[in-house]
Amino acid sequence: RAWRKSFSSKSEKTDLNAGISICEKHTYTGSIDCKVETKDDIYLFELKRDETAADVLSRFDSKDYALPVMADFRKPINIVVAFDSRTRKLAGWKDQ
Repeated sequence: RAWRKSFSSKSEKTDLNAGISICEKHTYTGSIDCKVETKDDIYLFELKRDETAADVLSRFDSKDYALPVMADFRKPINIVVAFDSRTRKLAGWKDQ
């Protein structure tokens, strides 16, 4: 998990023009890599390396990461981003 540290500090909160960003948001089934709240939506990001975005998205659903924000009036949007460690590039992404 050392590669995650380049993206964020644990539990770092940042006030953005878009809203509030919380990294490493812990849930009862694991942790969400990043949660960004805007006026109308809540974006839940999962960042992985050497996995397909489709595989990560299905696991994202099975862990119920969006469950803690379901009571909020804003729409949760799940976004997974996959990186390739060999090429050191974006391998793919999916949203739901």
